[in-house]
Amino acid sequence: MKRLIGISMVSVLLFGVHYSSLFATDTFIRSDDEVSTLDVKMIEHQQHSTRTIQHPGQLELEKNLEADQSFDWRTDHEVTAGQLLTVHFVFESNDQASGTLTYNADQLKLQDVDLSRHGDVEQKKGLLSIEVSDEGVHSGVATFLVKEDVIGTIDISMEELVIDHKSHESDVLKVNVVPGLHLEVEGRSVGHETEIVVTDENGNGVKGASLHVETEIPRVQTKEATSLYHDLHEQQESHWFPVGPNTQYYAYEETVTGDGEFIEISGNEQAKTYLKKSDAEPVDWSEIPVTDEKGYLVTRMLTAIEGDVSIQAVAPDGRKSEVWEGEIVKAIGDDQPENITFDWYNEHPNSQFIHFEAHPGTESGFIEVVEKRDPEKFYSAATKRYDASTKLVYDEHGEKRLYTSLATELEPGTTYAYRVNVDGTWSEALSFVATNRSRETKEEQLSTVKKPNSFLPYYFKES
Repeated sequence: MKRLIGISMVSVLLFGVHYSSLFATDTFIRSDDEVSTLDVKMIEHQQHSTRTIQHPGQLELEKNLEADQSFDWRTDHEVTAGQLLTVHFVFESNDQASGTLTYNADQLKLQDVDLSRHGDVEQKKGLLSIEVSDEGVHSGVATFLVKEDVIGTIDISMEELVIDHKSHESDVLKVNVVPGLHLEVEGRSVGHETEIVVTDENGNGVKGASLHVETEIPRVQTKEATSLYHDLHEQQESHWFPVGPNTQYYAYEETVTGDGEFIEISGNEQAKTYLKKSDAEPVDWSEIPVTDEKGYLVTRMLTAIEGDVSIQAVAPDGRKSEVWEGEIVKAIGDDQPENITFDWYNEHPNSQFIHFEAHPGTESGFIEVVEKRDPEKFYSAATKRYDASTKLVYDEHGEKRLYTSLATELEPGTTYAYRVNVDGTWSEALSFVATNRSRETKEEQLSTVKKPNSFLPYYFKES
């Protein structure tokens, strides 16, 4: 069942340029009744001699046509998933012109069409055909809804373009679709929590977002307490040993022995470890909770074992985030402050940055500073305390927590004693001389020896 909507033609006036005698005959937009979401609106044009084009961007299109371009179009080249995309197109002909605007119906949903000539709409196929005749400039506007799960580049093209009985080629219109959600992931060390924050394009937390998780090698977990078989091949130490429930492993390969079906979980050719297939089940990532009203969630499921993992957040309305790809690594560092170092910035006069590191499982840190003339002042009102900001950092060796404190209101040339605290554990008391210098000056060796696998920006030793 088809429906026909009549549209009458009018003339166009653009900055004093008058295009006259555009078809006086009725033209049509045709749409499938099956597509209930597509509302092709009737465009009423009053029968008078001139009309001003109202759509933003069309004037620029007309100017391009004056430079001997037969067809052109404009749109925003970046749009957020789940929002509207408006495409303006215009071409000039002395006799006849036709073409088919083609788009991916899995990515775009046609919302509205405004044509100055007739065309057929096939929403399911992603086609919008256009036919015009008589000389003049012919314009149109198509409005699409970008579907919520689209991320990346989408293409819109004008196929089978014929102008004045000659075939033409037009550039493919490329539009970048940015995710409707933003995903932040902190915490990637084995056995420790991962904090997830999901926000929308305005920075607001998204409630009820779930995580879609994939690993390069499938993960399985034990259903209940069971035993693993450790096979050392020709050696005599092969044995069974117990494991608890919900313990995760990578499922490298399934095998059958005389005792039944097993899953190889070691990936080690020299010493293989097997888990009974009947005792294993795929890790159910849907068990990770959804985000709260602030877009926040915490889970330990992602960091059960080392290895690569990809994460994508999905909102209840279908919006998706970019895919986060990262590696679960070892936790390194001590439960006390280590690798204490210094650096200076011009924008903080009479101040001193102090960095230190600790195990990623630590939570808070601060420094205490006092003039060195009397170390007992650490226990007096003269002591100044400065809280530390914190972030997790990692490299191929593993993950640590990096702390940074800024001691302020210092007197250049004065010697200060300081000590560092992480989760209630103190470093030894050390000292430094306050100064006003920029980061470009030569760093002095003022601090404890930097240990291997440190993430601090500079290498210092105690003077």
